Order: sequence, then C-alpha cells, then structure tokens
Amino acid sequence: HKSERLREIDVLIIDEVSMIYGQLWQEMDAYLRRIRKSDKAFGGLQIVAVGDFNQLKAVPDRDFQGKHYSGFPFSTPAWEDAGFRYCFLTEAHRATDPELARIIKHMSSNSLTTEDFNSLAKRSITPEEADRLDKEHGKDAEPTIRIYTRNIEVAQHNAKRIAELEGESLIFKSDAALMTIEDTLTQKAQWKSLKNRAEHEIELKIGTKVVADMPIAAFYGGRADDENIARNFWVTDSTTKITNGSMGYVRAFATVDGEDYYESVADIPKSADVSPVVQFGDGLFLVVNEESTLERPIQKDDGKWVSSSYAHSSMFPLKPGYAITVHKSQGQTYDGAVLDLSSSFTEGLGYVALSRVRRLDTAYILGSNPKSWQVDEESVRIMASITAWAAEDAKSFRDNITDYDDAYKAFAFLGKKNNLVITEVPERTFVSDSSNASISANGQPVASAEGNSSGGGLSGTPVSRESLKRGWLVCQRLEPLHNAEVPDAHSSSMPM
Repeated sequence: HKSERLREIDVLIIDEVSMIYGQLWQEMDAYLRRIRKSDKAFGGLQIVAVGDFNQLKAVPDRDFQGKHYSGFPFSTPAWEDAGFRYCFLTEAHRATDPELARIIKHMSSNSLTTEDFNSLAKRSITPEEADRLDKEHGKDAEPTIRIYTRNIEVAQHNAKRIAELEGESLIFKSDAALMTIEDTLTQKAQWKSLKNRAEHEIELKIGTKVVADMPIAAFYGGRADDENIARNFWVTDSTTKITNGSMGYVRAFATVDGEDYYESVADIPKSADVSPVVQFGDGLFLVVNEESTLERPIQKDDGKWVSSSYAHSSMFPLKPGYAITVHKSQGQTYDGAVLDLSSSFTEGLGYVALSRVRRLDTAYILGSNPKSWQVDEESVRIMASITAWAAEDAKSFRDNITDYDDAYKAFAFLGKKNNLVITEVPERTFVSDSSNASISANGQPVASAEGNSSGGGLSGTPVSRESLKRGWLVCQRLEPLHNAEVPDAHSSSMPM
C-alpha cells in the first residue's frame, strides 16, 4: 500500500518541483505528518526537491472554491517549514553553446539584451522553410520536432504529417469510467482531464512517428534489424518500461499474442484486434492500452483515512510525435526544434522551449509574441533568493565539513554520540532584485531538507571537487550516528 511505503522510506526525491501546485504541496506535508504520526515537516521525511522555477507553473489538479495556496510550492508554509538547504548547479549540460547559454541566462531574469534579440531574430524562418525542414529527413531519420504552445496546434500539425504518409490508417481509442457519483468528487478537475483525454482518438499509419504520452509497460518482440521479423516476432510475457516522452516509429501492427504480424494495414482482417508495434531504440515493442485506477482519500466513520477507487481508465499511451506542446516537452532534449510561440499565453513558454535544444543553430523560430520571451516575475524573485541562499549554504558546507568528520570519529572511536545539530538553517532573507544574485545559465537548483547540500556556490569561492568528494565520504558514514547502537568505547571495530 502507498501509505505503508511512505511510512518506511527515509528520503523522497521530487523532480520538476516547480510543476507541483502550491495547494498540493501543502497537502502533501499534512498527509505525511498524519500517516507518519509526526509533527515534523513532511512527517520527518527528508525531501530532496529538484527543479527550475523559471519554468512553467503547475495547473490546479482540481476545482478550488475557496482560499487555497496557488502558484509555486515555494510560497507555501510547508516549504518554509521544511528548512531546506540549497544548492545551485552551475554547469550547463544541455546548452553547451555559449550564445544559447547567454540568452537563457538573461531570459531567466527578464533581462534580454539587444544582442540577445538580434541572435533570436537570426533564427526566424518562414512556414515554407519549416515545411522543408520536416521533409529533408529520410524515413528513419529524426525529423526536427515542432513545439507549439497549444494542443490544437499540435493536433493540426500531427494530422497534416500523418496524411502525407502512404497507406491506410488505424484508429485507436481510450476509455474512462467513473466509479462513484460525480457530485461527491473533490477531484473533478482531475476526472474532467481524464475524461477529455479518453475522448481523443489516435490515428496511426505504418511509419508514423509517435511519442509515449505516459509511462508504458510494453511487450518486447524482437530486434528492429531482424530481416525476418515478420516470422520471428514473439511477444514476451514480461514487460519493458518505456519512459514518458520516448520517441519511436510505428513499424507494424500485431495481435496481443504476437502470432499475427502485419506490415501493411491493407493485410489486416477486419475481425483482427491489433496493436501497434513500435520501434524504440533498436527494439520492437507491442504497445497496448494502459489500465489504471484513480484513488482518493476518504475518512471512515472511525476517523481513519483510507484510499478509495473512484475512476478506471484504459488509455492508449501513444500520440503522433511530429509536434508537441511546450508543457509536454519540459525535461526533454532535442537535436533540432521548430518553435512556434506565436500563441504564447503565459510567461515561461519560450524559456522552456528554447531550453530543449543544445545549440542555438538547431532552434528555428516560426513565430513569437512579446510574452514568449518573458518568465514569471515571481520566479525571478524566487531564483534570485535561491541563488543567494545556495551561496550561504555552500560556505556553511565548507566551514563545517571538518566538524561532521570529527563527530563521526568521536562516535566511532569513543562511543560519544552527538545529537546536536552542528549547523542550524539560517534565517532566510528574500532577495527582491535579481541583479543581487548571479543566475547561472540553464541552472538547476536543488533543495535538500533535513540534510546538508553538497554543491557549488554562485558567489565567492565555489566548493572544490576535493571538498565534495570528502563530504560524500563523510556523509556515507553518517548512518551509524542515527541507527546504530553506541559501540563499546573499548571495542576496536569501526561501523562501516
């Protein structure tokens, strides 16, 4: 059971933390306190939160009628109670092009320069040039993906590209069923989203580029380079996890048992129930609908909280992959992308879209509006504060690493257990002006609650690799300070 698992674990790592709605973050804190029976923040569970607040804000997971915590989780009481230590990662692994890194850095603080806008203007293309980019790739090559801001634009472009493929198509459907009375739901927005998604039909042809729209449990059927795959295709009993956002190509259609394999839609009998065979990497996988049940917490008469199922879904987990929304692209990296930001409706869309490529010369701008190149003003203040706090915590890390090492040695050799916190989390002062902090290009802040961050400061002397290595070795030995019995002071053995 999920609650049991959350009572057992010591650390919870949360990626893309900016996409968690504020009220959900606050409720997560309350839920963990309750099930772990602790008044400590998040029930005493260590939280490692990773993300970039300059990216897109979360959307509410339900309809809120009254007062609640909207926007970023950073602004909630639960975030403040967590007492995070901060670390700001300064090395850009995606944007290795200095020109792109400079633009992203300036965009993150809403301070784009004339030079930046001139660089972006040079990447503008016409619709005709964008169409040529789509078609100058071979059958098995990775086409330059289109990134739009709205689902309708994505659907229109994908339909256009599929229509250009030869052969007949098949339609795949999803289904969602409510298992309770809708008026009793507090998760109406979540149910509405699921229901709307289930109403969408997906058209596929042989050769269609697809993207995994959710994590997939696919059935491996053979290697894509097997010349006799039609005869050798065999569906295994076990499944392979295909991660959300993975790109592939439809190579065939097959029955669930794998016995009937069709490389042409025209050859498929009308009575056959087939699913797409998709090439992900060098393997072929049979992809079927994903079955899932949504649960909600309800309180029983005795006051205890339990999980209750309220909806069941059978979702087709693929979408055409020639175009994608900015929201869906978050976290992905592309070798080339055509960005149509002309319908940008909120801040941060251009920041996320432009950050998907490694070099500026692989980004092609089909359209934009003034909002495209702005980030949320609140996010600028948040990132400025995190930057300053990360520098404070990096200095504290350097200053106190010897104290942590000495505390361990005292425990190991003398049996003296130090229950005092060597360094308290300092009182945080918000930075209102981003110019007071040096924002790194494409940086990813990491916040660690109830623990000590290891990372580089953004001002002053950074933490050296030698210090990080030493800190890691010290931290690896800290577990006995929490879990082990105090050893015999005269014992010569050391806990490992």
